[in-house]
Amino acid sequence: MTSSVRNYQEEKRLLKRTWNAFFLRYNRMTEIQSMAVPVVLKGRNAIVISSTASGKTEAIIAPICERILRKRLTGLSVLYITPTRALANDLKERLSDILAQLEITIDLKTGDSPYISWTRLPDIIITTPESLDSMICRHPDALTSLEALVIDEIHAIDGTYRGDQLRILIARLKEISEDFSIYAVSATVDDPLAVAERYMKNPEVITAHKKQELMSDYCYSVPELCLRLNEERLKKVLVFCNSRRKTEYIAGEFKKFRNDKEVFVHHGSLKKSVRHETEDCLRTITEAVCVSTGTLEIGLDLGDIDAVILAEPPGDSFTFIQRIGRCGRRTGKIRVFMLADQMNRPKFEEIVSGFYNGAFGIPDYRRDDSVMVQQIFSVLFSRPQGLNREYFYDLFADFCEDKNQTELIINHLIDSDCLHLNGSKLSLSEEIMNLGESGKIHSNIPESVGMTVIDVKSEKEIGEIYISTENLSKSINFILAGKIWEIVRIEKFRIFAKAVKKGYGKASFPLIINHGSFCNFLPEFLRE
Repeated sequence: MTSSVRNYQEEKRLLKRTWNAFFLRYNRMTEIQSMAVPVVLKGRNAIVISSTASGKTEAIIAPICERILRKRLTGLSVLYITPTRALANDLKERLSDILAQLEITIDLKTGDSPYISWTRLPDIIITTPESLDSMICRHPDALTSLEALVIDEIHAIDGTYRGDQLRILIARLKEISEDFSIYAVSATVDDPLAVAERYMKNPEVITAHKKQELMSDYCYSVPELCLRLNEERLKKVLVFCNSRRKTEYIAGEFKKFRNDKEVFVHHGSLKKSVRHETEDCLRTITEAVCVSTGTLEIGLDLGDIDAVILAEPPGDSFTFIQRIGRCGRRTGKIRVFMLADQMNRPKFEEIVSGFYNGAFGIPDYRRDDSVMVQQIFSVLFSRPQGLNREYFYDLFADFCEDKNQTELIINHLIDSDCLHLNGSKLSLSEEIMNLGESGKIHSNIPESVGMTVIDVKSEKEIGEIYISTENLSKSINFILAGKIWEIVRIEKFRIFAKAVKKGYGKASFPLIINHGSFCNFLPEFLRE
């Protein structure tokens, strides 16, 4: 049981160096902040569970900054892990001015922002699991004085190859910097203790849930949705879909009833600049419909959202909670519409029932063994002199208790000429070493090769599509970013296209793959 801060004066006493910067404008802490701050100040590991917009980030970062200032720490003290680059960018923007008041520095290290000064390290780096892998391999000396590691939106990666990769990366970090505390943050986790114990020892579970009123209705067409939005004067709306193809289709349907300039699309196949432009618009304008995949599900500050529309049932109640939590921040009332039909309404009803009853229906955790291959490659890339097998038995001990399975994977990699055995030491083959030199061993996210779309009018990159050579030769139209495009010319992997107002097009994106990209390096019987 965690005791919370009892009053305003005690809050200020505990955070005497940082209270003004973080909490003066609110004049006191939220419930989750008052519960978490004493635990974090003491350096105890914890998982923090609270509803969206309840101040979880400040609940962790404020007391960590207090520790940095109290101990007069220098160099890199905090690694803040996020599941997406978009969330990393948003966090830096939110925290930079606050931290500047404290003379605490912060920077990004992601695929979008890969460069950082290793000679003048910031106090806090916001990064992703893949970029952390790169740091451990290439700049371990920068990680020797860590004070804390924070895992934001842990539900987004736990139980996936990215979460499993992070588990092993934390074990590797402890070889470099032993004495750091670990914090996980989420709005929705089924079994917080079990989740936390995968990433940290002896965690405390800190939970606070703000009661919000849920108002939900079913609609059966986009015209009906538009009518309901107008009747209730709901002006700023987020629409969630499960696929990029669906987002483009639903956006097209809304454009039949709304001004083109008020309808936006947001998904991972759009260029970063296009996504950022949409995010900036959503923060500033008052009337908009934004159709998104899960890219807007997590963390980003988009201002006040009046309602959420679910264009299809989310995969589980966790995703349902995350998506509906994007609205009602100002009013405390969550307004949700579900675009239903005879086929999907039972699934919607099951998920809503699970939300009310706390029956989330999440499958049991199952590790992804492809991560063991990826981490063997990553470790040996950072240790070209080679390592004994025993190192990997120890590294994977908490991840895979069966030492024989680790042995089977290593032997298979030797037989496949991915690893060489020199005496008792393992080392990488030249081919895998070259993958490391190109940076391709740090990510276990499966890649898809697409074609970059360039607007011939603005010369801006819009995003990527995945179209067969046969279809390209027919010069078909396609949909991207909520617009219909006509192909003008094709150069290598680039499509130059112009937006057209009329016509028909189809969205074309890669399938989602649920196992890590190094799966094919496993023995065949482990690939299931």
